[in-house]
Amino acid sequence: MKGFIGAIATLVAVANVATATATSSASASAPTGTEYASGFDMTKSWANLSPYKDAKSFGLPKGVPQGCELSQVHVLHRHAERYPTDYPLDGAGMQDFASKLTNYSKAHQGKDVASGPLKFLNDWEYVIGSDILMETGAATEATSGAHFWIKYGRPLYRPDRDNVAAWNESLNVWPNGTSRPKPVFRTTSQGRILESARWWLSK
Repeated sequence: MKGFIGAIATLVAVANVATATATSSASASAPTGTEYASGFDMTKSWANLSPYKDAKSFGLPKGVPQGCELSQVHVLHRHAERYPTDYPLDGAGMQDFASKLTNYSKAHQGKDVASGPLKFLNDWEYVIGSDILMETGAATEATSGAHFWIKYGRPLYRPDRDNVAAWNESLNVWPNGTSRPKPVFRTTSQGRILESARWWLSK
């Protein structure tokens, strides 16, 4: 019980700090409220729920050097946003908290377990999925695949010559008419990774 009360106290303290911070910086925050004057972007701190962000450049120029031609592209891609697993450093803490809250509520029926900024916990239910690709993850993958096609696929396969909107078998030839090797896509059978690959290829 001490652990549960301690968790509630910690959440209250965090909620109070968050409320004070949001109030003091509201005028300086971006229109979406996700970015603050300090440069802090909360969407980069959501762990497995964070949307994809491009890494900073390594100083390499973009595009194909003049006089050169793109002949092949290799991509190593990870799954996108997913629901947490039950791993201790991932979602186990949330699951444990939800279980303790449920048990405490059952043992103290008719009594509120929280008040103030945390009063939502009185009716809260843990409904997060486990270890599967989120809807936003599917959208991230589809967008990533489309960006890849525009950036590399179109220069590589030159679909404009046949007015083809996306890759198909008719494009799988070199400019001189000889056959190209078929594109190869590899993934594991794990649900979120397989779904990521399917959505990435959905372009």
